[in-house]
Amino acid sequence: MTRPTYLVVGQISHETNVFSPILTGLDQFQGRGLAYKEGLFEVFRGTKTGVGGVIDAVEQARAAGRQVEIIPTIAASAVPSGLVTRDAYAHLLGTLLDGIKEAKAGGRLDGVVLILHGAMVVDGITDAEGDILEKVRKAVGKETPVVSTLDLHGNISEKMVANADAFFGYDTNPHVDPYERAVEATGRILEIIDGKIRPVMAIEKLKMMPPTINMRTAEGPMVRLFTMAREFEAQPRVINVSVFGGFPFADIPEAGSSVVAVTDNDPALAAHIVKTIGQEMWNTRRQFLKPITSTADAVRHAMSPEAQAKGKPGPIILADVADNCGGGGSGDTTVLLQALLDMGAQDVGFAIMWDSEAVRQAEKAGVGGTVTLDLGGQTVPAHGKPVHVTATVKKLTNGEFINTGPMGTGLKVSVGPTTLLQAGGVEIITISNRMAPNDPEIFRHVGIAPEKKTILVVKSRGHFRAGYEPFAKEIVEVDCPGAASPNLSWFEYRHIPRPMFPLDPV
Repeated sequence: MTRPTYLVVGQISHETNVFSPILTGLDQFQGRGLAYKEGLFEVFRGTKTGVGGVIDAVEQARAAGRQVEIIPTIAASAVPSGLVTRDAYAHLLGTLLDGIKEAKAGGRLDGVVLILHGAMVVDGITDAEGDILEKVRKAVGKETPVVSTLDLHGNISEKMVANADAFFGYDTNPHVDPYERAVEATGRILEIIDGKIRPVMAIEKLKMMPPTINMRTAEGPMVRLFTMAREFEAQPRVINVSVFGGFPFADIPEAGSSVVAVTDNDPALAAHIVKTIGQEMWNTRRQFLKPITSTADAVRHAMSPEAQAKGKPGPIILADVADNCGGGGSGDTTVLLQALLDMGAQDVGFAIMWDSEAVRQAEKAGVGGTVTLDLGGQTVPAHGKPVHVTATVKKLTNGEFINTGPMGTGLKVSVGPTTLLQAGGVEIITISNRMAPNDPEIFRHVGIAPEKKTILVVKSRGHFRAGYEPFAKEIVEVDCPGAASPNLSWFEYRHIPRPMFPLDPV
């Protein structure tokens, strides 16, 4: 009987905003769903996620007659926030390494497939993914292949490249392809194990760290870069080409944009690819910058009859990009909410306000009750004081729903105990667990039909577009304060390489 191929699978993923005061402990990972061993199948089978992609790719290989087994270890991710604590990191990495060592000791280790991010920063370890890959490489040895998917916003390092066989970065922003990249990575590692390909990687690191707001892959400078990447991938010896815009809220020596190419035993070709695309990225660096609308102008525009009368039916969406929880924003800044209330905006759906104390007060009052409270503004008072409101409790939920949009389709998520508060003309979804409202189900689960609102507010930078853009009349990016502001001059950088665009004149 032919021996199966054994793939060890693990996920440790976090996008770390070092300017956020919210430390990322183990509880933050547990709050988003921490799965161990066989629990990976229970949580991720049938979902359009990275781990779900590995599971499906293995099942497809089996259907084609290939004997493949998954050795699951850990799947950990947390909402972007501040530094990951050493204790949390030690637990996550230790669990992954224990699983690898156990598989190796039992003769069940042929390859390792990882779902990493690329912008994780641990207290005292600036290049967390480099550290993970280095320790994994030491555990498995030089001959066992290690591949990983990575987020388009990763800050990729030389250490990462030196300790892996192949990377498969997301091709989309909003990220609707983690599943596809994991399927690709799994298929490729089987080819490596079979000796069909011998991957080599090259990286081109650029002295640029643009804000993420114009890294969309449907428009803007990324379109040309990914077109070039696909053209190179069409060549026979090219396995994968990834363009990484980087994550500018990581004040680390490894920060910056990069291009990574994987070829089949052709280092010169890999080097040529990353140099060529890297030069184009540098030449178009100023295209990554874009103006955003002031708070008052954005609200006035959304309220104006002229704006509402134009275009297709649907809401005008005001995106509070600086308080994007998906980029490390606190989720409780108040400048935009205060402006909406002060200016008398009507028929507004507002997602989200992170305030567990407000939820508790609403639970005490009950549905139909009235609460008077100071809402939000607790994490960083400089980003907006608490808003004093008297509101009606319209809905109470457990905050659980299933993603139906293109990102993480089918994944069960929880924002914790949740209340819908009506203050003036604004319905405010107030949650207990921080999470960006990237899937419209966050509105629907409290009884709001988002496509029928006049105005929607989402505390998100861009991932919301995948689910909301199909029914939006217009999307306006609003310039409010927050830990994820695209105005990088608000932040004090001490550890990034200098000079660095756009902070320096280069």
